[in-house]
Amino acid sequence: MLTLNTIKAINKKVDSEDFLNLAKDAADCASASRINATQIRSIQNVVNSTQRFSEILNFIKSQTGRHYKEWKQLGPKLVSIMEKIDTDAESILQEKEKKDTQTKEEIPLKGEVRLALCRHWVKIFVAEFLYSNPKKGD
Repeated sequence: MLTLNTIKAINKKVDSEDFLNLAKDAADCASASRINATQIRSIQNVVNSTQRFSEILNFIKSQTGRHYKEWKQLGPKLVSIMEKIDTDAESILQEKEKKDTQTKEEIPLKGEVRLALCRHWVKIFVAEFLYSNPKKGD
């Protein structure tokens, strides 16, 4: 279970300019690649329904393989962003360990932090995509 301090650290990261720019860049890439809104919403559905970060990566790679023509730019970009989210989760946990004197049981699992960051990121990504492509939202 995530502690209040961990949630605050996640929220701080989510509100950062860097995090928002990653979502906007990915949305622009999806728009340029002519990805349809259904495929973008599918990413959001996977992110919101899974309990494992690896399933998100597997879904992105699967979509890239199935729809290579459209996904050849977006797929690698999303994989790169997921890797950055993984690194961000690690840094949040390392910073938390420096500040807190919690027992191992109280330190949140990296997976929970990764999923929380990923879920926040994908909300921004989908909103940016749909905002910049209102016709594709139908």
